[in-house]
Amino acid sequence: MKDTNAALANPNIALTHNGLANEADVLQGRDVNAVTQTYITRYSRNKHALFMSLKKDLNRLGIHAHVHSKRFRLEFELAPIVLDSRAVVDLMRHESRRRLVDERQFLNRMAGASISRQFANGNILDISKIQPAIYFCNTRADNDLFRFCRLLQSVPSSKLLYRQIKAVVRDEGQPGNPIIGAFGLSSSVYVLSCRDKLLGWTKSRRARDAGLRSCMQLSLCIAVPPYSYLRAGKLIAALAACDAVADEYSRKYRSSELMSIITTSANGLHSPIYNRIMVQPGGLYKRIGETTGYSTLVFSKATLIAARRVVVDSDGCYSDNRTISTLKRALNLCGLPRERIVRLGVRKGVYMAFPNNSSDLIGKVTANSWPKESVVVRYWLDKVLSEVATRGDLIRKVKNVRSSALLLRLLSDSEQAHERLVLDRL
Repeated sequence: MKDTNAALANPNIALTHNGLANEADVLQGRDVNAVTQTYITRYSRNKHALFMSLKKDLNRLGIHAHVHSKRFRLEFELAPIVLDSRAVVDLMRHESRRRLVDERQFLNRMAGASISRQFANGNILDISKIQPAIYFCNTRADNDLFRFCRLLQSVPSSKLLYRQIKAVVRDEGQPGNPIIGAFGLSSSVYVLSCRDKLLGWTKSRRARDAGLRSCMQLSLCIAVPPYSYLRAGKLIAALAACDAVADEYSRKYRSSELMSIITTSANGLHSPIYNRIMVQPGGLYKRIGETTGYSTLVFSKATLIAARRVVVDSDGCYSDNRTISTLKRALNLCGLPRERIVRLGVRKGVYMAFPNNSSDLIGKVTANSWPKESVVVRYWLDKVLSEVATRGDLIRKVKNVRSSALLLRLLSDSEQAHERLVLDRL
């Protein structure tokens, strides 16, 4: 009883099976030990909703978590976290399909707009006439196409925040200029250890703030069928770091020049898409390190909404548009070990592109320093596509692609995810 009273006197305390944990360790986010721990906080409806949703997410990852609701308190029982990277990837793919439930109205609108006409049928694709070109998104119709391409990803990506450049890449060599893929750049994350060390941003916040105005994150990079079978992912990645994009950035944000582009692999530490894009000596992208596994993509929408409500309940608002900041704040308010929980993502390789592949050019870059769009296209046609076009197995896959299948797949996944969501609520 003494331990319980102590816990309620400080509403955010962790109890282990041996009793009260060291408060300083808990509040500083350090692991107390390797056994199951119980975290206690004062009861509120929003905290209870967060605990229940978080428990479901962790259970799907194979991590034991249990919630006990008592008269004036909530208890969150959390077992030692042993991550299975395959389970994390599976959950992210499940969450990607679940998010389609929220897009059902949009998908139906796209069906009514005959979205399938924007994509190529593989059986009539003339590979010898492929001619890629960048189309920046400036209208609602353009942004709808970009949004549709984003939904085709098997692993979910975060929404673009703050400064943004959206583009689709079309094939001007085919009738109707079908879409090859899409890329999206957004403001880079504020803290990224390997990037900050490389650019000398670790000791000066002023240098970081100034540098971030010229550093963009490649948040979306996707090639769509049938072009994805032709290694068009490399084409999309390379076009995202060409002179046309740097020109567009300078046009939209006149006080800045684009000096670097950073991105991460979709899964794991290495990415075949970014490796060996030899449009310049040494390659366009260089792997500079890896992430530490911070991610909100493994958490359901219900968890993120509940976290936001907990923060608003306590602070009156949430001041940061970044989902991970809101989740961290909510976990703090609930006395949960935020570092253990928000680092459930898969470690990913971090890649960076510079003009002429030299970080020494920071502060001296102009749009002309980046590879020209025409050079990137010619490289891909001559060095990548020409090799892939000789592979019969890939050509057969190309020929089997039907443009209507893209929309039908999303609609089917949306219906299945909706049915599963209904069953989960029963």
